[in-house]
Amino acid sequence: MVTDTRIQAIDLYRILMFEARQRIEAINLILAGGAKLAEGILRELCYLQLRMLCETIALGCLVAHGDVVEPQINNFEKEWSGEKILGKLETLNPYFFPQQMDFGTEDSVASNDNAITKSELLRLYAISGSVLHRGSLKKILTHGKMNVPQIVNWTQKIEDLLGSHFIPLHATTESAVMIICSLRNPAQNMDTTVHRIETGKRQMSFPSILPPSPGET
Repeated sequence: MVTDTRIQAIDLYRILMFEARQRIEAINLILAGGAKLAEGILRELCYLQLRMLCETIALGCLVAHGDVVEPQINNFEKEWSGEKILGKLETLNPYFFPQQMDFGTEDSVASNDNAITKSELLRLYAISGSVLHRGSLKKILTHGKMNVPQIVNWTQKIEDLLGSHFIPLHATTESAVMIICSLRNPAQNMDTTVHRIETGKRQMSFPSILPPSPGET
């Protein structure tokens, strides 16, 4: 049964994913020359969006797991660090992180190996935080050099994860519950769509598509 709380969680997750889509598009606009600013400022703007994308993904995981998190909400409601949110969620559900998936035919599922992993997301979170702090005199002297290929690579990895993905919420050999999201759903005029899916034993074998190691960090 889909309760009001679950409907709210789906709506909020869609809002967060639409925000992520806009941040990706903002980076692409900057890299395409859409902002006539100094190189150092453009670099900061790109890494600000990447940092916010990390936090948006972490918050999305939290929203998706509302049913699981609710009994321990006091451990989360004052937390702002994406890294800490992800760490706490992993103790509740080792499969909490979004999994990239392209749904082709009913019996065919293709994945993108370039999609950003949890460990890469945490590394990007640290890198972007470092870029956004002026720091030491040595750092100031090298400030402003923009590595476009690096920014493009990180942005594409996030796009490859979020473009079409699911978050497993519950799985047994008999059934599974997940949230499925498409940033640009061609069947819905390229809108960002989110659905809660409950599968039965005769439907998609949910446990078989989970990553082999729940401890991937």
